[in-house]
Amino acid sequence: MEGCSYYLAMVLVQLIYGGSNILIKFSLAEGLNPIVFVVYRGMRKQRPSLSFSVAAKIFVLALFGTTIYLNVYYAGLADTSPTVACALSNVIPSLTFLMAVLLGLEKLKIRTARGQDKVAGTLFCIGGKLDQGAFLILTSHIAWSAWLIVQAVVSKVYTARLSLTTMICFFASLQSSFLDLFFARNPISWRLEWNLQLSTIAYCGVAISALAYYLQTWCISYKGPVFAAMFIPLQVIIVALFSAISFAERLHFGSLIGAFLIIVGLYCVLWGKKERQSCC
Repeated sequence: MEGCSYYLAMVLVQLIYGGSNILIKFSLAEGLNPIVFVVYRGMRKQRPSLSFSVAAKIFVLALFGTTIYLNVYYAGLADTSPTVACALSNVIPSLTFLMAVLLGLEKLKIRTARGQDKVAGTLFCIGGKLDQGAFLILTSHIAWSAWLIVQAVVSKVYTARLSLTTMICFFASLQSSFLDLFFARNPISWRLEWNLQLSTIAYCGVAISALAYYLQTWCISYKGPVFAAMFIPLQVIIVALFSAISFAERLHFGSLIGAFLIIVGLYCVLWGKKERQSCC
């Protein structure tokens, strides 16, 4: 039962991210400043005491996974649809897998059936969606892949997952606040009212900055960064369905085939990892 909980947790995480993409797209259309949004959603009250070395690692973690990823992603999302933005997330599993192999966090035995399944699954996830996305979106996904790798390293030296989530949000707010000095000087951008923008900030602050980050940290600490990355293509399917309802986007036959390839690729890689772990 414990093994299934990791899978359920990551599916829930993708559902949370999928819903946030739709809410954020609506809020950006209503004038929400992306950088101001990142500052507000990351604000938390609790801060644990840390050594300088660990704090520096978490600072870098927040830089990749929140400050760079979110600010660049939301800037790209403002000029494209949520479905197209999420389509490029298919590169995250392959980038994460490549980084993990180069850093020795994952072992690839290309001559074995399990190793070939991992490679095939990664290629399927890349090819499952062929839409061209914006350069900003692609850049943000590269930063997210790096975040998954750094998260695996940091979680080994700082095992308090709730405190780790809090520190990530705290450092991200500081980093984004610094960016605001240059890109969000207008005081009107900081004004909050009881509308969709405030609801979006509250949802992302609780559901993503608290719950989703915690679940991802928990899964990565036990299953590794590649395991977490392989669920990200599910977000494309989720957002495509949400967008079809919210924005009346059409689901083409090619998109359905792409979704099928994504699922095939996902389970090929997960099967390869499960077989390798059962043989250890």
